[in-house]
Order: sequence, then structure tokens, then C-alpha cells
Amino acid sequence: MTFGLGGYGMLIAPVAHCRAFVNAENGLVIAHDATEIARFVPGEHSATAPPAWDTPKHARFGAGGPQLLLEDHVVYADVAAQIDVGLGESPWCVLGPGIVHDLPAGVIVVPAAPGDADPMYELHLYAGNQELIKLQRHDRPAESVTFRPAPYQQLVDQSAMTVTETDGSIRKLAYLEVAYEHEGQPWKQLLIAVPLHATTSVIVTAQARAENAHTLFRIASQVAATMGPLG
Repeated sequence: MTFGLGGYGMLIAPVAHCRAFVNAENGLVIAHDATEIARFVPGEHSATAPPAWDTPKHARFGAGGPQLLLEDHVVYADVAAQIDVGLGESPWCVLGPGIVHDLPAGVIVVPAAPGDADPMYELHLYAGNQELIKLQRHDRPAESVTFRPAPYQQLVDQSAMTVTETDGSIRKLAYLEVAYEHEGQPWKQLLIAVPLHATTSVIVTAQARAENAHTLFRIASQVAATMGPLG
């Protein structure tokens, strides 16, 4: 599996080929392709104990903790290979190769296919077609990344966004926004350089049709702003 999921005291290792997204009620939905198979629902407290099953389809992770609800045709082994608890309060997040970031509502985590050269997952716009966010690691500092529009692209904006860290410190993330035409339709693309370590960075690239660009770019900005090294 190319990603893990976390939040509300849990660290979830989904089974292979699972997808995941956060719904409008802040539940974490697990799906096989387009079929929803399970849902994690936050509780009054973060998870403090392994799942206790009061029915074959409903479990709770400690008193007042999150719940896991399975669809009728689903068993626990279809959802997760392992779930650790006791990790403290936090929003839903994605853990990838060397990185962790928030999982905002509106996108679906899609794992890399078996045999893909790049093991990184993608974040697909819900109900979108080729509208997605890609994450690419680079062995160079974010400050050395230079963004330039391709010949077929038009510059829309180029600047830096300000991010306030949990310790109150400030960092700036350089970004580039461009417009272009794809299959006869107007599209936009956003690239954000995110520092991981002194010599490594991640480029967050979001692409969407012009009418959906604002939504996807807001999500990409949250992903970039909350991204940090894992471990």
C-alpha cells in the first residue's frame, strides 16, 4: 500500500487498492473503486483502545471514541491490515513515503497501481476527470526550485503564500498559477514548492478545468500548508 491514514487517535493501514475520502460529515470513507465499504466516524474523544465490536458491522475505539461502520457485504479484513490507537487528537491526514499532510474533504486518495515506478498516491477531485493533485519529491531545497510556464501556458499568478506553523513560526511557499487549453477546454494548473528538509522538497501540482480550479487549488493549498516530514 502506498499510503496510510491517520486522525482522531488512529493510524490506519488500509488494505491494497483501497481509496479514501472525507465526507461532508467529517467521516473517513473507505472505498473499493467507486463502492463505499466502510466509514470511520469521529467520537467525543480520540481513539484509546482497539476496536470493540457490539455488532458484526459496528465497532468503537474506546469509550466515547471514534466508530467504524462496515457495509453489509464487508468484513474488517476488507478495510484495514492494521489499526494502531492512542496517538492523540488530530484531523484526518494522509501518510505517504516520507510525508504527512491533512486530507481535506473534496478529494479521493488514489493509490499507485502495482508496478508503477512512482509509489506516490494521487488526490483526485471528487467526480472529476483528470482533475487531480500530484506530489513529487525532489532532492533539492525548495528555495532552489524555479517555476516557469510552459510555452503553451499563460501566467496567471506567481508569488508566495504565507503559512503559520503550530509553533507560531512563519514560512513562505512559492507558487505558480498558469492557464492553458486541454482538449478544447480552458484548464488551470497550480504548482507549490514545499520544503521537507534542508535538501529535499515536494512539488504539489494541481490541475483542473477552469470552473473547478478554485476548489481544487484551495485543497492543494491546504495540503501544501500542512505538509511535513514523516518521522
